[in-house]
Amino acid sequence: MKISLSKNSDVPLRQQLAEQIVFLITTGQLRAGQQMPSVRALARRVKVHHNTVSEAYQDLVRRNWLTRQRGSRLIVGAHAGPGQKSPTSLDELINETIQRAKRMGYSLQALTECVRDRLLAEPPDHFLA
Repeated sequence: MKISLSKNSDVPLRQQLAEQIVFLITTGQLRAGQQMPSVRALARRVKVHHNTVSEAYQDLVRRNWLTRQRGSRLIVGAHAGPGQKSPTSLDELINETIQRAKRMGYSLQALTECVRDRLLAEPPDHFLA
């Protein structure tokens, strides 16, 4: 799970974190039923205070992106949040991502660079023989 937070952004870290988790869910990088890292483990990984992660998780539970399991474990929810239509095509997913990035205060240039870096880091999904 790759998460990159900008401490120089006007967007609060908890909101950046929550929206990046939503992005990972909508792109299939986090799947329904998958267990989320503990609050403290994720806080250490992304180098923020554990309260920041806790607030982001609480927001995602309220929005039905995550659900609590017995023992207070958090798992990825089975569907999108209430009133949220899941994108049905790649174009819709891209448009939604662009709009979310703009709402979070990211420039299109920053989004382009981040997506390019992520794509370069991904292994190829097929090989040409």
